[in-house]
Amino acid sequence: MLKNRPRFARPLLPLASVLLILGSALSACAVPTSNATPRPGSTSTQPSAETATVTREATLPPDEEAPGERIYPVLLEGHSDSVTSAEFSLDGARVVTASDDQTAIVWDVSTGAPIAVLRGHSGSLSAAHFDDAGARVVTAALDGTARVWDAASGEQLIGLTGHEGFVNGARFDPSGRRIVTAGEDGAARIWDARTGDLLAVLSGHGGPVRSAVFHPDGSQIATAHDHSTVGIWDAVDGSELFVLPESILEGQYTNLAVHTVLFSPDGGRLVAAGEDGFVNVWDTETGANLLRINAHSRGITWADLSPDGNRIVSASYLAGVASTWDALDGSELATIEYGSIINDVAFSADGKSVAIVGSDPAVWVWDAASGEALAVLEGHTEAIHAVDYSSTGEELVTSSADGTARILNASLPV
Repeated sequence: MLKNRPRFARPLLPLASVLLILGSALSACAVPTSNATPRPGSTSTQPSAETATVTREATLPPDEEAPGERIYPVLLEGHSDSVTSAEFSLDGARVVTASDDQTAIVWDVSTGAPIAVLRGHSGSLSAAHFDDAGARVVTAALDGTARVWDAASGEQLIGLTGHEGFVNGARFDPSGRRIVTAGEDGAARIWDARTGDLLAVLSGHGGPVRSAVFHPDGSQIATAHDHSTVGIWDAVDGSELFVLPESILEGQYTNLAVHTVLFSPDGGRLVAAGEDGFVNVWDTETGANLLRINAHSRGITWADLSPDGNRIVSASYLAGVASTWDALDGSELATIEYGSIINDVAFSADGKSVAIVGSDPAVWVWDAASGEALAVLEGHTEAIHAVDYSSTGEELVTSSADGTARILNASLPV
């Protein structure tokens, strides 16, 4: 739910890291399979606002439904290929989905109806995010570009070109005046969100930039790199303020990727996590390391910070295990045995619950303090790529390899 958290649903792991992780994981665990229905659809067929549809699936028999009561789940259909990400706008009124079909779709949460189809990319989309006002969407794609769109009309406002390779992500700053993009070419770039002018290039670490996020006040940018480093940069002039070494391991392990960087709500701390298995917390004013948590022996692919900044959840992609931590003293709160590949984790608005999605086509919701399972939300037929809570914490949105997204009631019982 924290709006600066990266939402890159399927990490592009370096080959050396994949071999390292697979070598240990395959000998230690077997990943369960599900009875998933093969997905129909073609990447050559692109949706329109007319063909995108919504289906409401009742959770109560018709004679028990309360008049005017919202019926869950709401099935958002319209993409013709895997849906890579889904995110609520900050006010919870809209959802934007991104897909391998090279489009994004903006949906009305109150009705479940499609508002606009964002069409123009020539490659799969890696991310789509709203600005804080919910008026614009920025998309990042494997065609090497990012684009800014009007969220109501679907009109493309500007195109951001200059990366030499995939664009792994793109975010607005809190004011909506600047955008940062993270590139496979080893650079992050700062752009004017109104004109599309390039303002600064953040480079020098080598290897792909996996994630780039703005400080809550827009003054800094944090970047996560493949070479076990995190950069903190001045968001105005692009100068590098700190280089934070993520890994303390030696030899070949120093090139493991950092996947997640997250600013605390007050901006005073930065959380970083990656394939070395550690969660680090840094002071953003001094660059001092405040916490170093030895979290997962098989590396960390996903992490989230609770909206109040007091808890961290980390997840090991192949091990199928997530853990929650006290963000102030580093103590472990709970270990969650998900038992399958984990694709994304997210805190609820109050920080009390954690949603986990992965190769199991159901959403599992857990108590963040005890690790107790609170809800299992079923409906998808294939792996779920991403999950996001609404600002109230009452709803979840998921995106799946089955080509759909779903708006779910986050409080349904097991």
